[in-house]
Amino acid sequence: MTIAISTASGNIGLRAAERVIEAGAKAVLFARQSDKVAHLAARGAVIAPISSDDAAGIIAASAGAKALLWVTPPKLDEPTLHGWYMRCAEAALAAVRQNGIARVVHISSLGAASAGPGLGTLTYVAEVERMFDEAVANVMHLRPGFFMENLLRRVESIRRGVLHFPFAPDHAIPFISADDIGDVAAACLLDDRWEGHHARDLTGPAYVTLPEVAAILSSALGRPLRYERQSVESSIAPLAAYGATPGVQRELGELQRALSDPAGPYAPPHTPGEVTPTTLAAFATKKLGPLFP
Repeated sequence: MTIAISTASGNIGLRAAERVIEAGAKAVLFARQSDKVAHLAARGAVIAPISSDDAAGIIAASAGAKALLWVTPPKLDEPTLHGWYMRCAEAALAAVRQNGIARVVHISSLGAASAGPGLGTLTYVAEVERMFDEAVANVMHLRPGFFMENLLRRVESIRRGVLHFPFAPDHAIPFISADDIGDVAAACLLDDRWEGHHARDLTGPAYVTLPEVAAILSSALGRPLRYERQSVESSIAPLAAYGATPGVQRELGELQRALSDPAGPYAPPHTPGEVTPTTLAAFATKKLGPLFP
């Protein structure tokens, strides 16, 4: 079986690629940063250094694929993320139609089932879900919660003993590891028995408040850590240094405000889903610990 994986240099795509290769499938990896997946070529992967909005490139690279993992990568230098998400989805759909790809596994987001306008990328993944559902017979939408990997962007703050997020101290968040998402995605890609349209929420092992996160990290890292809530504006402002355009900053601000709402995307109940195994303590020990010698 040939499986095509988009954004293969990202956390989810790379993990899924490793799993499908271990299972004996042929992997075709779309990756703008092809150096990050070059080591998988020795294990039989085909590396396609193409952008996620390159329809011609994706069509050519995915010829013969039976399944596709679709992850829309972040791209901060776009005028708007909405335009980027739509172009990428159209490129994926063009490849699915032309190459007759039988199954698509789409990484969406918790809350997409009820997402309306003005919620930033949460609105956009819901649009992409509808686009796939209208055009593809067999689609699995995986809707994960808040990535534990977002903690890796706060290393300097953690070094100073402070954890910052724009969430109320009593707002419980479903933290989940990207490795676990990749494992679930790979299992869906390798399974050729399912048919139709499906959605599965992936919530991680527990909902935790940010003060609880600070306590877990403090114990795992062996350093004192407290939680301080920051404004959405303060949370988004550093992205300008990484090339985020005003439009992208506005859209990510909309997303942060949506996620900050206790009655918003992270409020139960959810669709039938899966509790994934990696705990915050395990993540902190494995991924954050090496950054704090």
